[in-house]
Amino acid sequence: MLLRLPILIGGGGRGLSPRALRQALELGNGWITAYLTESELEQGIRQMHEGARSVGRGNEKLIVGLEMFVGMGSSDSQAVTTHSTSLTKTFVSVQEGVKRSLVGTTKTIADKIESYEKTGLDYLESKFIYSTIEDFAPSHAPTPSRNLAIRSAPNSTTVTTSATTSVARILRSLR
Repeated sequence: MLLRLPILIGGGGRGLSPRALRQALELGNGWITAYLTESELEQGIRQMHEGARSVGRGNEKLIVGLEMFVGMGSSDSQAVTTHSTSLTKTFVSVQEGVKRSLVGTTKTIADKIESYEKTGLDYLESKFIYSTIEDFAPSHAPTPSRNLAIRSAPNSTTVTTSATTSVARILRSLR
């Protein structure tokens, strides 16, 4: 049976993994990685295309995906301050987290997404970060009639639900 569903092979974490790129070419329709800067993503895309040519897939459209944290605020500095605790749980510093995430106003985030798209990014997996569920979406705070999937860590809450309001603000900024 031939699958028509695109299969993205992940790997490389916060770096470029030749093995992950090779597996993406051997087994999938593209590559998804996490938390790369624009220049690192460009380098990975170049390596993927070089590898595709060497295995006879040079004319195929390969999908490139990237996972990133998203932290919004009323100003860039407010967003950084608000999300600094969450960022330092994953990255060595707040600055490193900001460099490898989408943190700022909706305009800042939209501009960064456009910049990543120009490097060849096809797919963005957004992981919204907020200090509390109320900061995420006050109208979506858990109630007996409303069930959200929430994964908690000390001093931070990651909400894994469709963040319709937040996403809509970013998408409007992209237009």
